[in-house]
Amino acid sequence: MFRAIPNLNGNSVESLVEQSRKILDAIRNLESALIEASPHGRNYQTAESGAWESDRADWNKIQIDLMNLHNRIMDSAIRIQNH
Repeated sequence: MFRAIPNLNGNSVESLVEQSRKILDAIRNLESALIEASPHGRNYQTAESGAWESDRADWNKIQIDLMNLHNRIMDSAIRIQNH
């Protein structure tokens, strides 16, 4: 994702890794909030047929996208740290 290369005129390795850590912390907080707010069948008792399944599928896609973003940021941080 990020192709930053630490150098004397730019940010240090530590600074770039810290930026990634802050992003990863924010993603973890978002993951926790998503888990807490995930669709639950008890909230769909009077909804139209298939509403819960559809919302659940959409929710799962969001979680997968977030997990992929987390992995991309982590890979970038490791690449920067190992530079």
